[in-house]
Amino acid sequence: TAPEWAAPAGGGKVLQVVYASTTTRTESSSTTFADTALTASITPTSSSSTILVFVSHNGAIKNAENSQNALFVRLLRGSTELALNGGIGYTNTASRNGIGSVTIINRDSPATTSSTTYKTQIRTNVSGATVAVNDSNDFSSITLLEIGA
Repeated sequence: TAPEWAAPAGGGKVLQVVYASTTTRTESSSTTFADTALTASITPTSSSSTILVFVSHNGAIKNAENSQNALFVRLLRGSTELALNGGIGYTNTASRNGIGSVTIINRDSPATTSSTTYKTQIRTNVSGATVAVNDSNDFSSITLLEIGA
């Protein structure tokens, strides 16, 4: 008999892509997280979709004010923390450290068809010691991919 072809499964397809970038420098000398200029919003077409989030923060630095200084970067959906990279650039010396890039890749299931905003925040771990992203107005980006269930 001849082979029979079945319809392909509906899941796993990229349904939409949202991309945003910034060259705006964000600096913090607080142990409280502060928003960076890197943000993007997506409106999922289905509440069962998955959102793949790709973040590339460039120009990450920690300044020389304190030997315990380090950069913390986190990814949020709205006010919900999805990922945290901490202790970045720690050297145990009071010297400036040009870290370079900080990357976050995360898979999220927001379970909504409402507009959903993803953003990054930074903080230092030593009050008064400075950390930054996009230090020399470097280029950073965030990409959101909606994947069908």
